[in-house]
Amino acid sequence: MGFKRTLILGFLILSAIAVWDLTSFGVDDFIGIVESDLVRIDGQQGRLPAQNPDYEEHRQLEPLAGVRQVAIEGLAGQLDVVRSETDQVTVEYSIRLWGDGSPQQLAEAAAVLSEQVASGLVQEGDSVRLAVRRSADLPAGVRAMRVAVRLAVPDGTSLAATLTGDARVEGIAGAVDLQLGGGNVAVRRVQGPVEVDGNFGNVSLEQLSGPVHVDLTGGNVTGWDIAGSVTGRVNMGELDLDRIGGDVDFTVERGAARVKDVGGNVKLTGSFGEARIDGVQGDVTAELSFGSLRVRGVRRAADVSVRFGDLELVLEGEGGWSVQAAAERGSLETTLPLQREGSERSPRLSGVIGDGAYPVRVEVQQGAGRLVRR
Repeated sequence: MGFKRTLILGFLILSAIAVWDLTSFGVDDFIGIVESDLVRIDGQQGRLPAQNPDYEEHRQLEPLAGVRQVAIEGLAGQLDVVRSETDQVTVEYSIRLWGDGSPQQLAEAAAVLSEQVASGLVQEGDSVRLAVRRSADLPAGVRAMRVAVRLAVPDGTSLAATLTGDARVEGIAGAVDLQLGGGNVAVRRVQGPVEVDGNFGNVSLEQLSGPVHVDLTGGNVTGWDIAGSVTGRVNMGELDLDRIGGDVDFTVERGAARVKDVGGNVKLTGSFGEARIDGVQGDVTAELSFGSLRVRGVRRAADVSVRFGDLELVLEGEGGWSVQAAAERGSLETTLPLQREGSERSPRLSGVIGDGAYPVRVEVQQGAGRLVRR
């Protein structure tokens, strides 16, 4: 029995070290390592030289009318999408080159790249596709390059983009679907559904109608002032949501999660790390394998559990709850008028508060739990 306890304690210590290592090293540092590799492999993505480019040119293509769908494929660089002041789609792009070649070499390389961008723009009916095709190797005399595309789209135009690099979408009215191999994303003031699927990078979401879905391998997701629902998954990183009008259903496998001021229901799951939930108008479901879980401002039903770690549940308001709480091996502390059963190491709490309208279930397998009301 002593060996088993020692083994469990050792596992908890290792888990805590792993969580601390994630938060201290930082996802941004990990992203930086990935970007450095991309620079070495692909010269077009990642940390560009600090000095000004050795060659730069800007071009604008002919405006396109009658467009309802825009698709971008294969871009390695920067993408900016804004609202068009007219009923036409406009496309601008810039090419920046760093290299040790002659000015003529750089100009010729830029001309080839420019032609590749221009020839990749095709309109078929109400759909426009921009396919940026490029060779696997950098042109002679070029050690780094960056292609930046800026689109202006009218209201009611949907956007679907596949790229490696950073993307910024702001002020448009239409569906947005971004598939990123790596890079940061900022989506602001968009009226329409938003979907972001990426490998490594940070995602910023602000003033959206929703619904919103994010699937990220590594990075941080921040979102605020979103009218609709927010769903998704982060394998390694952080989630920070505030002022969400609809439901939240999210998984953060390793890292930290903070969800605050939600008008609908919240479902939050995770493996390692910490989670903070506060101010939910609907029901709360939260499950954490290892770490710390804090759920405050609970007004309705709640189902919360921690396998190894500590848990705090704070009820709020004049409502009523039917409470069932248990710790398989640990402790339960409460200021609520609940009946205590079981042993000191395996306590159980139960009881009805007010009219008992909403069920509350609390489970701690190994650790400490606390139930209070404010």
